[in-house]
Amino acid sequence: MTGMKTWAGLLLAVLLVVFAQSGQAQSLDRQKAAVVRVTSQSEGLRRTGSGFIVQLEPDAAYIVTASHVVEGDSRPRVEFFTRRNTLISAETVRIEGGDPRGLALLVVRGKENLPSGLTALSIASGTELRGGEPVTVIGFPQGGGSWAVLRANIVALEGRELTLDGSIGEGNSGGPVLRGETVVGIVTTVGGAGGFGHAVPGTLVRLVLDGWGVQATTASGTKDTTVRREAPSSAREPGTPAREPTAPTPEPAPSAREPVTSFDSSKASVRIARAYCEKLRATTGFRITLYGEGHGPEGGAVRASFLRDGKELSRPKISCASWKDCQRNAGDPDKTDWKISVMTLAPAPTDAAVSLQPTQGGTIENAFAVARTQLDCLLQ
Repeated sequence: MTGMKTWAGLLLAVLLVVFAQSGQAQSLDRQKAAVVRVTSQSEGLRRTGSGFIVQLEPDAAYIVTASHVVEGDSRPRVEFFTRRNTLISAETVRIEGGDPRGLALLVVRGKENLPSGLTALSIASGTELRGGEPVTVIGFPQGGGSWAVLRANIVALEGRELTLDGSIGEGNSGGPVLRGETVVGIVTTVGGAGGFGHAVPGTLVRLVLDGWGVQATTASGTKDTTVRREAPSSAREPGTPAREPTAPTPEPAPSAREPVTSFDSSKASVRIARAYCEKLRATTGFRITLYGEGHGPEGGAVRASFLRDGKELSRPKISCASWKDCQRNAGDPDKTDWKISVMTLAPAPTDAAVSLQPTQGGTIENAFAVARTQLDCLLQ
């Protein structure tokens, strides 16, 4: 009887090991399904790097990489793990050019160009790294073979840069640095002093993507980002920042749709109900959130600007409950709730202006109505 118990225990242990290894392999395959090889041409030189999918739509995949991997090439090509040895044309829609630590955003459009089984990786938000943490880097280092998986350690986090040990080599640039299932950085430089590599922390990656209008999945998010063959989302003009497949719902609750009547544009109004700025921990960034409502004629659009000492810094993305793309079209109610929620790096804006403008040729100067508020980012 004792012998039988011993054999049963050994069998159970073996099965647990097999199941654990199988789960790890499936997890790694899922991560690889989000990573791409990036090839670009500039001034007669061919470059190869890595990138990974941060947002998926039925007819588009949005990919982030290091800017130097694609700088000078507006139409780089990518290879997906789930469609090997096939180069597919992409488009560089955003880039932080001239910055060795800069990022770039690519998009592959068209259902026919997206193989099944693609996934998007989640990006850490506020993860604390002290050094010594083991990480995984997926990419294409020279001499490392296809789809190489490297083990490394975080040596240090200094300011806006992670330092990595391990065999991080040319071709890993733009690839994800993973801790478990979550991206904690993007490789930007390789083969530095002492053979160390460097990466931009995930928190800063999220700041950049948010500023570009890409709503990347958070580490705690449960959104299913696997590509399935569904009806395509509404078309966008090339270069327009990515949108969530399902539009975010502003707060407070959306207004009920009202009967459409003629509207006197002189009665147009825009109101800021709430505005606040939160300083992000362990970064030089801020999250700015504003809520309000707009009331205006057909052909009107809700738009916003962030300013610093009277000069415009940026035009943040704004979402509306009742108007598509925050523009009132025929059949829309004359009122909508709106929301802004973005992250931005220092220097922070001091003021925000939200206006209801003509859709075509609209400016703050010829707006139907304008509301302004001070932001308290600098007071925190």
